[in-house]
Amino acid sequence: MNFFSKSIIIIVCCLGIYACSNDDNGSVVNDDTTTIEPSKLEISDITFTSAQINWTVNTIEKLEGTPYSLYLNDSLLSNQIFENSYLLEDLSASTSYTVVLEYDNVNNLTSSLQKEFETSSSGNLVLSKYIFNHNNSSNDTIELEYNTNEQLVRREFLAVPAIFRKGYEYFYNEQNNLKEVQELNSFTRANIFFDSNGEFNDIKIREGDSDVFNKYEFSDFTDDSYNLSKTLINTFGGDYSEELIYEKAINFIMNNNRLTNVIETNLETQETIVMAFTYSAGNLVEIKLDEETLVISYDDKKNLHTYSSFLLGGSMYSFLDCGGLLYLEEQFQDKIKYYPHFNHQNENNPIEYKLNGIVVKTFAYDYNEFNYPSKIYVNSNTSEEIDINLEYNPSLL
Repeated sequence: MNFFSKSIIIIVCCLGIYACSNDDNGSVVNDDTTTIEPSKLEISDITFTSAQINWTVNTIEKLEGTPYSLYLNDSLLSNQIFENSYLLEDLSASTSYTVVLEYDNVNNLTSSLQKEFETSSSGNLVLSKYIFNHNNSSNDTIELEYNTNEQLVRREFLAVPAIFRKGYEYFYNEQNNLKEVQELNSFTRANIFFDSNGEFNDIKIREGDSDVFNKYEFSDFTDDSYNLSKTLINTFGGDYSEELIYEKAINFIMNNNRLTNVIETNLETQETIVMAFTYSAGNLVEIKLDEETLVISYDDKKNLHTYSSFLLGGSMYSFLDCGGLLYLEEQFQDKIKYYPHFNHQNENNPIEYKLNGIVVKTFAYDYNEFNYPSKIYVNSNTSEEIDINLEYNPSLL
């Protein structure tokens, strides 16, 4: 072997020893053996209103010193994030979201990571459908729709044939107060206006067909009174006539935003009607109307009424829904639905109506996993028995 060959062997061996020595102490790793952890985006601690976002981006890939940008469903949350985590808040329950993380890479291009997740249910529901079984003879349905604030915007009785359908549409002002109720497929209309403080300003309700109808007008609202008039309108055959049925002064008392007392005075005859409401544990437990007393008992589960049902919330054919109570006795219903300040919603569900000491209505329920009624048995084991199945959607608030 010549000198030149021996020199090459010595140099190669020395380089091998040097490389092995540095690999042993961890200071240098051959490019062929370097393990680069992939960048990843993770989502944890998901609740119905929040989620924790964490990420790791390989330092060899990301351009040093540049911030991250984070998007939620294509909306930019921030483009100045220097940490490796972000807490998402104020989310809606039971909702799908897409998170995109963007950053500048070493090639001065944009790289991104993406992840989808769904928030959990809050356990709160909104009622979407009543399905009726009248003495095992029919299956009528009422459907309900809500806006993004989960305020009722449509309630429709889906009768067959369609000519018998009936329902209401609800409209709200900028303060999210009820402004207008429009009956579907008819001329019946309720106009409700509010001033800047959210108080009633003027209400007009029309009930009846296109030729003969009742017009109710509410006016002169103060902190404890307003006027109510009822006029019969007849436009049949091209003739037009109005007959004033009554004009009343309504005095009322509110306590903790609940209507507790009402005195109606007929301005012509000076006759008075007195009505009083008693509440306990968040429920309306007693209604007095002159000499009549209705006592209401409740269960301890969540109220099926996830919407307010005052004013024109009354009858849809045989279905009575007024003041947050189903099948309320007629004499009480006819009063409450014209009390615009009665917007109380009960905490629980009624199980018995007792009028002057006599049971006049009973209710029993099946419940779902969230403790809302899934089925109502009205006057069970009687000739008036009605079974109502209930369907819900998850609350997104």
